[in-house]
Amino acid sequence: MPVSINEKVMHGEPVVAGTRVPVKVVLGSLAAGMSFEEVMEEYDIT
Repeated sequence: MPVSINEKVMHGEPVVAGTRVPVKVVLGSLAAGMSFEEVMEEYDIT
């Protein structure tokens, strides 16, 4: 899953490339027990 950092997107916070989904949200969801597939579906990451 590519990561993007751009000052104009989410104030420069690392996000999943092409989205506004912060990497910390993805990692938190995985740490909470969601599967990778569930995270991708939940946040509409393709």
